[in-house]
Order: sequence, then structure tokens, then C-alpha cells
Amino acid sequence: MDKRFDKLLSLHADDKVTPEQFMRQNERIVQQQQGLANKKAELIVLFDAR
Repeated sequence: MDKRFDKLLSLHADDKVTPEQFMRQNERIVQQQQGLANKKAELIVLFDAR
């Protein structure tokens, strides 16, 4: 995920994406990170329950 954000930031810095495109894609990355964090927490709970 961090590589995706770094690439996105680089594209933004080089004016290859608009601020709106940057913000939309960044929000998608944030949502994916939150989803992965939630899934990790679920798996930890399942693992600890064993």
C-alpha cells in the first residue's frame, strides 16, 4: 500500500494527476488499508481463540 501511495504522490508532484484524482485515489487506498486492518484484527481474534 505504501508503494501505491508513493507512486500516487509522485504522479501528483509531477502534475500527471489532478488534485481531485489524487484525493479520490488516496481515499480508496485509505479504505483498503482500513479493510485490511479490520481483517487482520478478525484473524488475530480467531487465531487467539484456538
